[in-house]
Amino acid sequence: YGLKGADIPLPARIIHLAEVMEVAYGVCGSTAAEAIAKKRSGIDFDPDLVGAFRQLARHPGFWPLLDRESVQEEVLSMKPPSAFDSVSDDQVETFCEVIADFIDIKSKYTWGNSRAVASAADRIAHQLGLSEAEATRLHRAALVHDLGKAAVPGNILDKREEMSATEWERFRLHPYFSDRILVRVEKLKPLAADASTHHEMLNGQGYHRQLAGEQISLGGRILAVADTYVMLVSRNADGGTER
Repeated sequence: YGLKGADIPLPARIIHLAEVMEVAYGVCGSTAAEAIAKKRSGIDFDPDLVGAFRQLARHPGFWPLLDRESVQEEVLSMKPPSAFDSVSDDQVETFCEVIADFIDIKSKYTWGNSRAVASAADRIAHQLGLSEAEATRLHRAALVHDLGKAAVPGNILDKREEMSATEWERFRLHPYFSDRILVRVEKLKPLAADASTHHEMLNGQGYHRQLAGEQISLGGRILAVADTYVMLVSRNADGGTER
């Protein structure tokens, strides 16, 4: 966007500095990281942020934190109180819709896909006479079923010709990543089993777990039908390939 100075959003300036410092520390150590921050202050990095960073870097526990395999708990503990710390059931629905749009916008071929799958799943659930609670959970699982595609490069998602073996392996793991993300969020955890099995097949030749028959949850089987239906309609419309 050609932004500079204070026109760059503060969170973006912080993330930029943090990203470079993390890489510099991993490759060259703390002394080199601080030297890079000082040298590029006012050029690449906000001088005020560099000053705050160098002050933090003097704390004994600052650098060892980056050596840990996961810093999620430490980072979350630094988060200021928020209105979103407590989530109502109505907000869960909104969150799922936001996730659906977030992941669908990653590829020009998938905008609206998750909402369309949710709509198809709603109709199947109604036809089967599922309870309101079951239908609601299925609807939300449909909205977030492709969340794992966040871990798949855009060039693979947009590829219309046949994938290479490596590309296909990366793509077929997206249900796994959907599962791993959803189970880490308490309010979304009940959606994980259905969302992550939408590419399983009754004959055991689906992915990513190769589940068969009733090993696949009813919700997963419904999502498989809904997802395939939407994919076929979309494929006829844009000439895409089946996945």
